Amino acid sequence: MPAKAASDKIKVKATIRTLLLLLSVLPLWSQGAAPAGEPPPYQEGYASWYGWQFHGRRTSSGEVFDMNELTAAHRELPFGTLLRVTNTRNGSSVVVKVNDRGPFVEGRILDLSKAAADAIGMGGSGVVWVTLDIVQEVPDPRYAIQVGAYGESRNALRAAERIEKQGLEATVRKVEGGIIRVLVDDVGAEELEDVKARLTAAGFTGFLVKSLPVVVPTPKPFTVSEPPVKPVSARDVQEFPLLEPEIPGPGAAAECAAAED
Repeated sequence: MPAKAASDKIKVKATIRTLLLLLSVLPLWSQGAAPAGEPPPYQEGYASWYGWQFHGRRTSSGEVFDMNELTAAHRELPFGTLLRVTNTRNGSSVVVKVNDRGPFVEGRILDLSKAAADAIGMGGSGVVWVTLDIVQEVPDPRYAIQVGAYGESRNALRAAERIEKQGLEATVRKVEGGIIRVLVDDVGAEELEDVKARLTAAGFTGFLVKSLPVVVPTPKPFTVSEPPVKPVSARDVQEFPLLEPEIPGPGAAAECAAAED
């Protein structure tokens, strides 16, 4: 065989070997990568699960752990965060609520409840590789600021007028015992200090600031196709302690009549 032909044959074989090598390692390069056009997951790594050993105990969030609910423990995400957890082995996913801290084992990123582990087909596997996507973050905190609790309508209305002169919206609410509370409701964290400064300028001192709880319902077991539940703000100002300062002023029969109506 001529030398040139033999050389060409060797080059062809080397090229084929190179192509086969590239094809063999291509799946390793693409493993765990997000499909083109999709954002990468928030986090990926090994997840484990916990069940009856902790069933009925208090979690780090204060909720009672129920292994039959779709919950999870994460080291840093705020309590109430909704996560989509996907088992990369079989493609199954489930939405869970973060209500605990953990896992405390090196190399793991999430501890699932037994129900959540079953939902993604972990079966007898103690640990699986998962991706985490944030479905719903915890809303920013909201506040209510109570400036006073009054026994007479005219005093409550005078307080409300002073608040509104500062460009704020006053809420007047009558509660048990005939007490009338005056407050600025639903204040965002970014405007809290400004509202407090305006109330101080209006002459109010000793007002009370209460954080409004945001309740994020736990997703229902095995309903992963449903959209996440929208948080519900529970505003209950009846827990404010009673204040008794009365704002002195002349009688205002018209204001009293309007308040009683």
